[in-house]
Amino acid sequence: MQNLSLARIRRVITVVFFLVVFLIGYHYLRIFYLVGKLGLLRGSFYFYVLSWELLVFFSAYYVFVRKKRNISIKLAIPISFVIPVLAVWVTESCWNNMLRNIHVPAIIISICIYAILELGFLLLFGSFNAAYIMTILVAFMLGTTNHFVEAFRGDCFKASDILVAGTAAKVADQYNFVLTDGIVRPLILLLWVIVITRFFSFPYIKGAKKRAIMVGAGIVYLVFEYLLFLNVPIFDRFGYEIYPVRPQDSYAEYGATAGFVMTLQDSKIKVPENYSRDEVEGLLATYEDNTDSIEDMPTVIAIMNEAFSDLSVLGDFEAEDYMADWYGISDYTMRGFVYVPVCGGGTANSEFEFLTGLSMAGYNVGVYPYQQYNLKNAYSIGHDLKRIGAETIAFHPYNAFNYNRKNVYKYFDFNNYYSRTDMDPDSPVINWGISDQADYNKLIELYDNSSKPSFVFNVTMQNHGGYTDSLNIDSYVSVGDDYKMYQSMINYLTLVRESSIAYKNLVDHFRNVDEKAVIVMFGDHQPAIYDGSIEALYENDGSIENAAHRYMTPYMIWANYDLGKGQIEKDMSLNYLAANMYELLGIKTDYTGYLLDLQKEFPVIGVFGYEDAAGNWHSYYEQNDRIDEYFRVEYHELTGK
Repeated sequence: MQNLSLARIRRVITVVFFLVVFLIGYHYLRIFYLVGKLGLLRGSFYFYVLSWELLVFFSAYYVFVRKKRNISIKLAIPISFVIPVLAVWVTESCWNNMLRNIHVPAIIISICIYAILELGFLLLFGSFNAAYIMTILVAFMLGTTNHFVEAFRGDCFKASDILVAGTAAKVADQYNFVLTDGIVRPLILLLWVIVITRFFSFPYIKGAKKRAIMVGAGIVYLVFEYLLFLNVPIFDRFGYEIYPVRPQDSYAEYGATAGFVMTLQDSKIKVPENYSRDEVEGLLATYEDNTDSIEDMPTVIAIMNEAFSDLSVLGDFEAEDYMADWYGISDYTMRGFVYVPVCGGGTANSEFEFLTGLSMAGYNVGVYPYQQYNLKNAYSIGHDLKRIGAETIAFHPYNAFNYNRKNVYKYFDFNNYYSRTDMDPDSPVINWGISDQADYNKLIELYDNSSKPSFVFNVTMQNHGGYTDSLNIDSYVSVGDDYKMYQSMINYLTLVRESSIAYKNLVDHFRNVDEKAVIVMFGDHQPAIYDGSIEALYENDGSIENAAHRYMTPYMIWANYDLGKGQIEKDMSLNYLAANMYELLGIKTDYTGYLLDLQKEFPVIGVFGYEDAAGNWHSYYEQNDRIDEYFRVEYHELTGK
């Protein structure tokens, strides 16, 4: 009797559990489909509720009955051929509503990729059940991740993004994750695969020894598979490539699976065609290096301000002058716009260009040099300024390990690196990152405590997205009636206003400092705003010049003493900015000398294309001997080879 009572209690608990699971699923489906953002897809609601109901029912039935039907290998193998096809559908359904537009060869290759992956899981787990589930799960994760990367950053999920997953995870709670109809469909399929494999017993390897052998074989196979995907350029044979400006368009044409593998293959450092170390070193030898004889070196403060930009470069809109304090600094030495290598994210690549003078245009799409390349032998201004005698300091008021900075700064000869843990835990915030004013207060403290001269490189956090939450501030930037519905844009403009005020306060402080000081500030990229304001403001007509507008951020070089150069208004790509700073300070190196000469001919070399001295924009599909030469020089300065 007691055993019977316990059995009944377990059954009741099981029924209640699955009922709660069903109600939770129903609740979220109702939120998304009946009252939420998917309200226009109510027909899908009833289908998914029925699917969810059946899933919960069969799951509960399995728990009660626990009977499985054996499936022979003759049936398991044909099913194995179906799973990769479903996997491709799962991946593309999550983010791409135009599945029929993907190139047929790319679809076939993607199916083969999942088939190879499925075989790896079969060897690793020794079970068809596990292989089926893992293959669909990987497909779902790839498609879903690609969807959210496109939603939050306006980009696609590339192989290199795995290396910055930790950084992305730390800021993920600042974004709103919303399910779409495209995600719910494959999610239901994934759940069905899991449930169905619970009802049927597919062939699997038995015995500890055999399992150990299979696990070993599976690991070896997966390593081989990775090397295969990395090194076999099958996509080149079809002329497929990742477009530099809008890689998501490449994904739309070839599929996310093929696109992801293509970015994996593109992640390697490639030796430029016709590269000769002797030729490059002979070329650089024609330029002077005076870093061993510089005297009276000023302190240099370089600030890369997170998402600091002037959205008026995208189009006209009515708003209060949110950058009045920035443009109100009238005693600048040089200012204008820099063309940065990223838009909406990828901060470390802008940082890389400034500190090294190496353009991301010379590398494949989706590369993060900080994460993927060995930078021990790379050129950097940290090397130069330390050799001149400056104490080199890096400061970022957030996680010290983001983008592998802790190691990279060592390679770049920074004596000390200060991060969030070195800040007052009660430092004020406006959005969710440390405010620029608090950042600059710490920067001043670091300057005061440093040896002179010093080089302080600061990466701020205040303006980091998302921009959906209310700000810790009393007044917001006012905008015209046409833009009042875009609260994220208003939040962003308010943050830029506060950045401008904080920067002016910093400049005013150094006006009263006795030691010579030079301050360089630039924005790392334009923001990723997804309230529709960017689309309302900016229309991409497909031209290189128009696309370049999304990569423009302001910069300024200011000094508290007369540099004897007057005032200069100049736009340039970011890889030139440090070289221009050197020229103002009278510092010469062979590489920066080369860059200054190159800039006269090509003032902008960006990931989107390049501009010549006459103001004409060009694609890299147009062969140019001087640009090719630059990429050979760049390879030398990156690798030392």
